Amino acid sequence: MARWRLTDKHYIHVERNGEPTQWEWKETNRDTGRINRKIYLVPMYLDPDSPQDQNYPGDIIVAYRKGSQSKDLIVADDFAPTYDMEPLDDEAAVLSAKLQGKGDPFADLPTRGTESYGERLLVKLSEQLEKATLNSPIGPGPGEVKLKKLEEEIARLMDTNKKLQEQMKAKG
Repeated sequence: MARWRLTDKHYIHVERNGEPTQWEWKETNRDTGRINRKIYLVPMYLDPDSPQDQNYPGDIIVAYRKGSQSKDLIVADDFAPTYDMEPLDDEAAVLSAKLQGKGDPFADLPTRGTESYGERLLVKLSEQLEKATLNSPIGPGPGEVKLKKLEEEIARLMDTNKKLQEQMKAKG
């Protein structure tokens, strides 16, 4: 029996009332009118501050199927807890301790008050994306080269037109 209380938002593959979270894609064939349907298993977005997501008053509790209570959201047997989950029993504490033993990969990041693990992760990934964007060798695209050639051609035509107008004035 391993149970955890979520302390921050998560996307987790869970079962609620014995049903996994699913997303259904439908497409109607224009020629035949037949409906093509595909169902995907997707993680559920769980926000502890949202009353619609809470399965207990003020809390979201996730658990392994073995030893779970009737309102618990059921996770897969290979589920691993995160830093933003509070263990509620001994088995969960042991599994969470393994996670703590690995150390926080973002411990070296500066914290801003009560910043959560997820928020620190997002900040770190944003910084890496910004750094990669600044270091990427991006040259002019094919559209920019064509535009430059077009501008040069227009400048030559305007110059030629100006010379022709001057010649007409001189003759006129």
